[in-house]
Amino acid sequence: MGAPAVPPVIPQPFANNNPSLRNTIPNTTSTPGVASWDQGWPSDTMQPVVAGGVPPFGQDFNGLEFALSSHDYYIQAGALFPFQSAVATAIGGYGVGALLGSVSDPDVVWFNTVTNNSTDPDSSGTTGWVSLFAYGFDTHNSLTGGITPLTLTNIQATRKFIVLNGTLTGNLVVNFPSSVLKDWLIINNTSGSFTTTARSSTGGASVSVPQGGWANPLGVYSDGTNMYPTVAPLGVPIAQAATPLTLVERTNNGYVLATYFNSDINADNLSIANVYTDFGDDYIRKNTLANFESQLLLQNLGGAVTAGQVPLAAVIQYAANILSNAALTGTPTTPTASVGTATTQVASTAFAAGTTALAGSNGAGTQSSFTLPNGIIVKFGQTGFFSGSSFNVVFSNPFPTIGYIAAPFGVATTNQVNSAGAPSTGGFTINGGSSGITCMWIAIGK
Repeated sequence: MGAPAVPPVIPQPFANNNPSLRNTIPNTTSTPGVASWDQGWPSDTMQPVVAGGVPPFGQDFNGLEFALSSHDYYIQAGALFPFQSAVATAIGGYGVGALLGSVSDPDVVWFNTVTNNSTDPDSSGTTGWVSLFAYGFDTHNSLTGGITPLTLTNIQATRKFIVLNGTLTGNLVVNFPSSVLKDWLIINNTSGSFTTTARSSTGGASVSVPQGGWANPLGVYSDGTNMYPTVAPLGVPIAQAATPLTLVERTNNGYVLATYFNSDINADNLSIANVYTDFGDDYIRKNTLANFESQLLLQNLGGAVTAGQVPLAAVIQYAANILSNAALTGTPTTPTASVGTATTQVASTAFAAGTTALAGSNGAGTQSSFTLPNGIIVKFGQTGFFSGSSFNVVFSNPFPTIGYIAAPFGVATTNQVNSAGAPSTGGFTINGGSSGITCMWIAIGK
């Protein structure tokens, strides 16, 4: 026998437009000749009238056929029956495998998983009913987070896709019904620097849902107590072999973790053949060492160069070239050599010429001095006689050790200066002069 033929179309329930000739069939009745769902046609309708029988009522026939054909017509239209408490009471609760359509949401189909289920699947907190099908997205707008969590109803949790929109001003918690055992795809389209957490309404383990919008949804599922990510984070080693089509580990901000590219060598000093550089477009490229070095121009280095930035070997290598015929400008300095030094080192003016200072004797005259390479100090100057025939010359810078000789060697008038006494370290005396003359003198010491 082949497949049964498609039955004829029922255009409408039987006697649909003739309610006046259609009885509503009661569940039970004691009225003679009246049909009921409990007894059907009573026995008196099955006896001859002459024997006390009652003929059946045509209105009952219309009522029965209307009730039965109404169900057939409903099923023929492809509709699923909704939950009805009267039916649940009459049958002692819906059985396992029963399918019902949602009253509050026509896009949801309920499937019963427990025996004698008399709960309404559209009500929050019911058990045993799971969504066999739910079309579309469950979208929540203007979320801000904070103390009050977003608690999904059974109907809302039937959707596969949960969309979160809004600007968070506090951490957001999304509670999923503990009675619903299924998986979801959460699209966290919120903004604001706060966390979003998915969890079961009874507590247990939770899952952090990162922001990322439609391009980065997160899959989660519930076991009734705990919430888990559909795909657990992979524990990928940071250092791994360069195997094609394998994964690398990233941080929470999306950065790739790596100690060495394509290497697991634990070394700190590697010979460099190539370097990886960033052109400024967020891509890292391999660059030859020669090309990289050519880009390191001193004029591109801003600010002062520290000692650690100057390679000593390079300074030593090119010191001769740098100092050859160097044209020094400004006021360059050099260490002063010790007395008696006779080498090729550079001599400072302090070594070659000594110091110059004004004399303080009698308020007139000047003094100068210089030191010879062998340590001999030569002092010279001039002074004037204001009164008397002798004058004490006081050195502005005394000889450190001893005075050897002092002598006057010129006058500004015809008057003569006879002699000078042997100098001490601090000065000497000029004798034989007269008031009003100027005397030149020289002294040698050490």
